[in-house]
Amino acid sequence: MCLFTKGLPFYKFLYTFVLTQLLFISLCSSKSNDFVNIQNDQRLLNKSLLNSTVEYVNDIQGISVINFTGNYDKNIDGIYNSEARKAILQEFYENNQDDYDFVYIFTEFEYDTAGVNAFAVPIMNDVEGIGRPIFDNSPLYFSENLQSIIDMSNMESWSFSIANPSYDALLDTMVHEFMHRWGVFVKYIDAQSLISDRLLGSGDVHWSYFFNSHASVMYGSLWQENPIGLFQTMDIRNGLSPLDLYLSGFIGKESVTDMFVINNATSGENTDFPPAIGTEILGESESISINDIISFEGERIPNYVNSQHSFKVKFILLKDVEDEINSKSIAQLYILQN
Repeated sequence: MCLFTKGLPFYKFLYTFVLTQLLFISLCSSKSNDFVNIQNDQRLLNKSLLNSTVEYVNDIQGISVINFTGNYDKNIDGIYNSEARKAILQEFYENNQDDYDFVYIFTEFEYDTAGVNAFAVPIMNDVEGIGRPIFDNSPLYFSENLQSIIDMSNMESWSFSIANPSYDALLDTMVHEFMHRWGVFVKYIDAQSLISDRLLGSGDVHWSYFFNSHASVMYGSLWQENPIGLFQTMDIRNGLSPLDLYLSGFIGKESVTDMFVINNATSGENTDFPPAIGTEILGESESISINDIISFEGERIPNYVNSQHSFKVKFILLKDVEDEINSKSIAQLYILQN
């Protein structure tokens, strides 16, 4: 499993802790974007009005199996296909208690994911100081507690074998989409007293290519400066940074060390994807502190002492009504959740 950047044992522990909390699952009955912003969605739709069929099958070993017939593509005519997700969750909550924070949806069929392997749809935010407005669309998804929906695409897209190196990609993707509940959106006040978004990538939902993110799974990379003005990527996508953990409420601001972003780089492009390991660029280091972020975003409220640290997660498996339940898929998801 990918853990924290080497040399940061404390954050290695915290990454493991976050992953453990993520998988605390109840066993009760081109530019692509893996983040969908629905904070302005006010459409309450009933599944009976949709051109799709949704039928709850059963809860098998903690996995909710639902038949779905219709259009499950991520987008329809360029607009997020919220109707299909609302129908599925209406059916889910008619057969389950409303006590889950996150729902991960896997499918037994292919659909158009708009070029990504998985995508997160945070449906509410009640945290100040993280760069997002306060909103709550959970009632539109027939819940009072759901925080985020995460589509994980077709089961065949992933390796569920722990012995396979690709298994790390599954776990890291799950954590990545989980973390979109709180990030990344923050700006800061720079040394010229100006508002800066230089921490952010081109899509404003991942860390910048030029940000020393300690090889966060939220992108950026572990940049090393040596000598002065020459930067090299040492690692990528290998854990969570102190800033990630602050934004998600797992640590306090006093635990976030100063960061830096590379300005005036002679090469590279500020995409939503990290540089390759070994990439070298020339540039200027700009130091950024957590207080620079707080100067613009404000303090995180609630702080980490009063934040939620345990989350209930549910796996939903969608299948075509004409297909039999795939016992292999059930076993794979059961092992993953345990």
